[in-house]
Amino acid sequence: MNKSLFQEWQKHRSKFSLQWLSYMQRRGKVRFVECHDEKVKILAECIEVTESITLKQKDAVRKDFLLVQCAWASDELISSLDEKMRSLLSVLSSECAEIGSVVWVNPAREEDGAVEWARAGARVEEHRKLRNWGAA
Repeated sequence: MNKSLFQEWQKHRSKFSLQWLSYMQRRGKVRFVECHDEKVKILAECIEVTESITLKQKDAVRKDFLLVQCAWASDELISSLDEKMRSLLSVLSSECAEIGSVVWVNPAREEDGAVEWARAGARVEEHRKLRNWGAA
């Protein structure tokens, strides 16, 4: 988590999410990270020049880029229910290779097998990377 993601979390928190975050912090499972500026610039430039997504979609990517920043600064893993963002980032990964290296799992999609994957050590698997999302 980075400071910006923490602020976003606080803005949209629910009773459950606050309890969960507190639980994870007490157990030392939350680590604050900072993304390298050059990677942030790479995505910003990619968003500016791409014609693969609409202006509205570009705004959405800018808003939710916090997830990718944190992934880049840690283990390159994202677990999220947001399939729209997953698809948008997958599209951008063809123009920005750094995005494509991020692994994305959706714990609500049975076909992602997120629980089993996590129990097995959450290893980086090529088919889970954004560059391969939708490819099959």
